[in-house]
Amino acid sequence: MADATHAQMMRRARRFAGFYLGDDPAVPNYDRFDQVVMRSDVPVNLGIVPLMASAFLYTGEGVYREWIEEYVGAWMERIEENGGILPDNIGPNGKIGENRQGQWWGGFYGWAAKSGHNMMTSALTVAAEAALVTHLGEERVDLTLVNLSPVHTRAVGVGAGSFGEHTFTGVRADDGEAVAVDGGYFEVRLAPGSQIVLSAGMRRYCRTSSYAFPWHQEGIPFR
Repeated sequence: MADATHAQMMRRARRFAGFYLGDDPAVPNYDRFDQVVMRSDVPVNLGIVPLMASAFLYTGEGVYREWIEEYVGAWMERIEENGGILPDNIGPNGKIGENRQGQWWGGFYGWAAKSGHNMMTSALTVAAEAALVTHLGEERVDLTLVNLSPVHTRAVGVGAGSFGEHTFTGVRADDGEAVAVDGGYFEVRLAPGSQIVLSAGMRRYCRTSSYAFPWHQEGIPFR
């Protein structure tokens, strides 16, 4: 997670996110009216979402959170409009296949590209992860978890920081009773097709950073 006390990193986060806010006429990278990046749009541009998420985590300013909701929401609407299939090219006016005679596939790094599937999947994944964090403060993080499988229960591990540097004090689900954690992670089991809103208390930067995953227990195994 971002260290909100690091002034230089905060400035960098604001700067890079600012390239796509659409507020600066000298940097016309994003059209807020049609929710389109670079005058025409493709799914790999969802990789921009983590830039906004970083700025949001550093500053807590709503403008970055609103951008994420707006842009990710636009892609969700496009998928719905296209019969549940991700279109890989959006024209300058926000229309699917606008520059390809209405054809929804064949865009840059899209369905027909050699590495398009991997690149689109990666962009979709990081955008979805960024969109799930709704609040981050010194003492609390709020996030939403969703199980998209209609048939399988999923177990999700939630870690307190990329390197285990924070501690969860407890977690509350959907305004229910708080459950004590006092550790670097907790696990949630999601029923098929379910969603849960979590609010987790935190102590930040109170643990030694480590590359070990929670299941490594005493240390990282070597082969």
